[in-house]
Amino acid sequence: MTLDMQQTLSARSSRPCAWCLGIASLTPLLIVGIVPFITGDVPMSNLIPLLPLGHDAQGNLATATFGAWNGTSITMAMGAMRKVLPYGALVLAALVMWGAHRLARG
Repeated sequence: MTLDMQQTLSARSSRPCAWCLGIASLTPLLIVGIVPFITGDVPMSNLIPLLPLGHDAQGNLATATFGAWNGTSITMAMGAMRKVLPYGALVLAALVMWGAHRLARG
């Protein structure tokens, strides 16, 4: 019973500290990651063309060539984002729509 009380009290008292440390460590990452997009300091050549990897003559993935967005490449991109991002399909759709909007604007 004493051990249970100690664990409950220590877990309850460490929550605010863990929350503050989490916010303190994520804030600089958010600033570094989001502010360049807001201020327009990200070169579009780094983001576009947003195309999947291409294939060489043997059918192996090649980093030197770009592929095309077809059913296979979309399935592969969503499958790759499934473990990293739970909403990978939404992120992919948002990126494609954002890219199309930027291309339409010129």
